[in-house]
Amino acid sequence: MPGNLLQERAGILAVATEVNRLGMIWRETVMADVGIDGQIEFVNDTGEVVGHLVAAQVKSGSSYFHDHGSEWRFHPDPKHRSYWERYPLPVLLFLHSPADGATYWADARQALRRPGAPAYVPVPKANLLRDATREQLFSTVGASSVPFLPLDEVLQKMVEATSGSASFPLSYFDLFANGLTNIARAVYHGMDLAMEVAEAILSTGSAETGVGVGQGDHDFLFGYVRFLVEQQLADVNVSDCLIDWYEQEMQPTFVAPLTSRGRALVDLIGDLQKELESEGLLQGPTNLGVAQEDFVRMAFTPSHYARIPLIGEFQRLIASRRRG
Repeated sequence: MPGNLLQERAGILAVATEVNRLGMIWRETVMADVGIDGQIEFVNDTGEVVGHLVAAQVKSGSSYFHDHGSEWRFHPDPKHRSYWERYPLPVLLFLHSPADGATYWADARQALRRPGAPAYVPVPKANLLRDATREQLFSTVGASSVPFLPLDEVLQKMVEATSGSASFPLSYFDLFANGLTNIARAVYHGMDLAMEVAEAILSTGSAETGVGVGQGDHDFLFGYVRFLVEQQLADVNVSDCLIDWYEQEMQPTFVAPLTSRGRALVDLIGDLQKELESEGLLQGPTNLGVAQEDFVRMAFTPSHYARIPLIGEFQRLIASRRRG
């Protein structure tokens, strides 16, 4: 027992040491835990904490290292698998080897949430903790050391950041202003929104081309999502976005609540609109705001309507089976 305890402590201390080296905060779980050994809090280049946390589980000892080529495979028991998958924070799994002092890491929650996830957590051998950066460890929450811009600069950046494509004439501002919903306290993002706004812009101009979307345009759209996160404008579920982008190879779709910075940006846009209108520089329909809510609704296609009776019959059969 003392040997096992010392081995476990070696792993905990190794992780704590590396977290300290990276200039982040390590908080060990001092009470009994059920699969979480501590938390790591992100600290940016200016020494600020911005509310980004990940949980940590440390496994120390050769018995945890199951070699499969370019990765180690860790097989959590069903209790931990369910717990980590549902945990409200990313769960970083650290495998520590007391023999050579090497520590490897992977986001266990992200691995378990992927479509068709296997029963194990793959831990890449390339993921050596001593080589990791803060941004890599916190990639699934979107933490970065990109400084927060003043809101007037955020607005300028959103206006200037464009796709650069004549067949997909969008800016970050187009996506933000047209995506506002829920009394302008949340922002919607999805490929459908981008396509509809691009089509509307093209229809009001003299362009003879239709909407066309290339890989550069997809990268532009995902860059917008990263911008929302980096500038802390909305509480985006970065973990799900990364699964959509990398695993499903599709644009993420979400409704994300605006942060206080996001809501202040909406207020700034409203104030600037009033200023431009009072100067006679901007004219538009009465009581129509540049930054105001629109409604998000599911589009009912013919196949959706056809499914409604199928859904009803399925319910009837399930209910009758239960009664029987």
